[in-house]
Amino acid sequence: MCYEESDLLNYSDSLVISFVSKLDEFNKVYTVFHRYVCLVICFIGVISNLVHVLVLSRPWMRRCAVNCVLTAVAFCDIFTMVSYSVYLFRFRIYQGENGYSYKWMLFLKIHVAVSIALHAITLYMGAALAFIRWQALGNIHSRWLQPKSAWWLFIIATSSISILCIPTILLHEIYVIPVNSGLVYSLKSKYMGKLSNYIL
Repeated sequence: MCYEESDLLNYSDSLVISFVSKLDEFNKVYTVFHRYVCLVICFIGVISNLVHVLVLSRPWMRRCAVNCVLTAVAFCDIFTMVSYSVYLFRFRIYQGENGYSYKWMLFLKIHVAVSIALHAITLYMGAALAFIRWQALGNIHSRWLQPKSAWWLFIIATSSISILCIPTILLHEIYVIPVNSGLVYSLKSKYMGKLSNYIL
């Protein structure tokens, strides 16, 4: 909880204190199960999206712009869930007692940026899908119904979002802090303070 943010909640109110304490209790219980539930969801999601890609990438299915958009979304979802599964295994299930190496901290930094980008690309491709379907209502021979148009929309969305995610990458740095037991690798935001410490 963000107890430092006094403007956000009034901690002198007994209802707020009760609500926050209940949320904190729920968090302690659910956090244990969350990592395993997410792994199951990611596993099922990767398999389901692989099936989507296999079906929608057949030659006669690739002729439709809608199927191309759905294929692009499936690829984004696969990469998101694989990256999140690696994150869960290394940082939540097999947490290092002695910390993590610089490579794992670099993975964490990249995972954050890539997850944001892939989620955003998926959302914009959903909007592109709605646009393509709307175009189909007005003109069945619209150029937006061609697969080439769908892939151009995907390239434009991916390029734009990748550029917009550069500040997120630049915002966080990995710091090496020497301590008695070794080195502490810390992922910090330049403006928001320390996010996490990992000892090597």
